[in-house]
Amino acid sequence: NATSSQNATSSQNATSSQNATSSQNATSSQNATSSQNQQDSETLHATSLPNQQLNTVTVFASQAHTTSTLSPLNTIKIGKNELRKAPCCNLSESFETTGAADVSYTDALTGAKEIQLLGLRGTYTQLLTENRSDGYGLAAPFAAEFIPGTWIESIEVNKGVSSVRNGSSALTGQVNTELVKPENSSPLFVNVYTESTQRVEANVQIALSHESLALGTQRDISKLKVHSSLLLHGSLFENKIDKDYDAFLDIPLKKEFNALYRLFLENNKWAGQINLQALTDARQNGQLLYNIPNAYLVNINNNRVSAFGKLAYTGFEKPYNGLGLQFSTTYHNLDAAIGKNNLQGTQRSVYANVIQTTIIGTTDNKLAFGGSFQSDDYGLFLNKTNLSRQDNTLGVFSEYTYTQPILGEDWNRITLIAGLRLENTNNFGFYYVPRLNIKYNFNEGDAIRASIGRGVRLPLPVIDNIGLLTTNREVSIAPDIRAESAVTASVSYQKAINLGDKKELKLNAEYFYTTFQNQIIADIESQTGKTLFYNLNGEAFSHTINLTASVDLTRNFSAHAVYKFTNAQTTIGGVQEEALLTPKQRGLIGLDFKTTDKKWLFSTTLQYIGAQRLANRANVPEFYFYDTYTGYSPQYFLLNASVNKFFKKFELYGGVENLTDYVQHHPIIAFADPTSPYFDATQVYAPMYGRRFYLGFRWKL
Repeated sequence: NATSSQNATSSQNATSSQNATSSQNATSSQNATSSQNQQDSETLHATSLPNQQLNTVTVFASQAHTTSTLSPLNTIKIGKNELRKAPCCNLSESFETTGAADVSYTDALTGAKEIQLLGLRGTYTQLLTENRSDGYGLAAPFAAEFIPGTWIESIEVNKGVSSVRNGSSALTGQVNTELVKPENSSPLFVNVYTESTQRVEANVQIALSHESLALGTQRDISKLKVHSSLLLHGSLFENKIDKDYDAFLDIPLKKEFNALYRLFLENNKWAGQINLQALTDARQNGQLLYNIPNAYLVNINNNRVSAFGKLAYTGFEKPYNGLGLQFSTTYHNLDAAIGKNNLQGTQRSVYANVIQTTIIGTTDNKLAFGGSFQSDDYGLFLNKTNLSRQDNTLGVFSEYTYTQPILGEDWNRITLIAGLRLENTNNFGFYYVPRLNIKYNFNEGDAIRASIGRGVRLPLPVIDNIGLLTTNREVSIAPDIRAESAVTASVSYQKAINLGDKKELKLNAEYFYTTFQNQIIADIESQTGKTLFYNLNGEAFSHTINLTASVDLTRNFSAHAVYKFTNAQTTIGGVQEEALLTPKQRGLIGLDFKTTDKKWLFSTTLQYIGAQRLANRANVPEFYFYDTYTGYSPQYFLLNASVNKFFKKFELYGGVENLTDYVQHHPIIAFADPTSPYFDATQVYAPMYGRRFYLGFRWKL
């Protein structure tokens, strides 16, 4: 691909050179002839050299998810080709075929999900939308479902230490979602999806573009480019299913409507965008199927409106200078009734981030610096307990990038990124966040990376652990809760092996070590009938090894495999324990076949999930839980398959998830007695619903 790209560039340069030569010779000839005959005649003789037409160069790109050896950070990019292999109804369902991140349910009733990196809680992963911190606060438990799959242009998963430009809350990494841009969108796009459970979703996207003359002098008249789009998403599931007959629904009922308006403006000196989003999400669960007196019910409503955007000045004479502004304002209302627990919350947030970029001497030494302000006003009540607070955070940062290029090549031998962020908060004091990334390329296909850095996040213990409200335990929060902080170090090696006949095997080996300086412990094991939140008193750490391999066996057939090992430990009640519900081992094998005419795509993914430690049940009577308790969950496999049929402007897709029909039977402890102090819906380690078939279509105008 690199060679093809170079050939394409050479072809273009050759054509340009020939055209330029033709133009220059023609002009010279015209000038000479004109001067020669100016006194004798008005005849003008023009000579033009012939232009040559070169052959077309076609470049094929087959990898749908890639980790570039040229990227300074350890980032996996998931593109449209990968996203179309799964239903991808929302962000949380976009990782099923790659293994780039892990997604798990927090409990059996609310439907809340977490995107996990390095085998640790999803709260330690910073969610970004177009490099802007998003999906935190009251939205955190459901944020991964608030971004529809058809809105996603690409996903960038950065594992370990990341940039300091976008905040400090990435302890284990970042997941950045790039939304579809108006200028790259079809005038009309429609997607309809349905599955055997009677879940129905629909998406409509409308895009418009036009140019108009902006005011200016005769010498400086610029065109104002205007692009806009409207993205609409609706999801409906009202089928009451209880296949294990425990009187609780296997899948929460859900209604969601999501709308986003995007406006992009650009002229020769400025570029900006404004986005307006409105969301309403309602979900129900509990004992809804039968007429049960004083039934256990779950009703959760999220209503959210936000405005966010960017503004950049592009009129600098030097292209390496830049000045940009990110901004957002959000209002979120959460109303959750979960059994005997009532959680009411509002969030009002304002955010601004200014970034200036320049160089030091040469373009091998780049500098970015700036400052940010964030204000989050939480009105939060759990039953009769007031958990309200307002967090105001002022931060400054600086990030230096050094590159050592290779003469005559378009890649760098060495890349170093050193960043420092300083933040001061009204509730959690002052803290610093240093981060360092180093990459060394042996050649264009082989690279080694090392990184070390710190992350700090401001906790909301109840929101961060909303799944723990699906019990009858009393909640107790220590009064001296501090910010969570951790240091993560990593080393990785990436290699490309030429197999001949344009085939290439890509290997990647990674090791991550995270050690917590402070962690908020959600203790459900020390005291029967209580959930305790307190600061870490002891050690908490994780060791993670990731091994990945991908190969294009032919132009039509590709395969990839992932293996993960995680040893996560924490201190609970003064005793060091394995982290709850964290598989020590995970694996994934994916096979993809695309026909030569590119009209059919067949994909299949097999996942392996290893044993997970379950909460101690020593004080729970045996008749309250359905399974035989051994302290660990069983290991299991999940098999997904899909097929896509492509037409000129139409795509038909279908498939099956959880083909082996593996489920966790009766995940709720004491389901027959929901008023019992032993009632617990948090010990979820596997799917709660089995085999699901789906069918859908995508159409572009």
